[in-house]
Amino acid sequence: MTDWTIRFRFGGIESSLEYLEEMAAKGWMLTYWQGNTLLFQRIEPKQLRFAMDIIPIGHWKLDGGTKNDKVREEYVAMYEEQGWRF
Repeated sequence: MTDWTIRFRFGGIESSLEYLEEMAAKGWMLTYWQGNTLLFQRIEPKQLRFAMDIIPIGHWKLDGGTKNDKVREEYVAMYEEQGWRF
């Protein structure tokens, strides 16, 4: 498994989503995002559609953990009901 970390300048939600979709198509899946640091992991190239919500509760890891696990669980449940996968 290969990881790749980059520094990222947030240019807005739409451009960020397009960037993540392009990365997945090239075989890189986002696994962590905090501030301007993104961590990608090598995957089979896939055509994926990303969605984003800004959550004002501190950092968020896709592998679990926020500063408030109860709030995290509520967000995850809400979005999973809408078909999102984490």
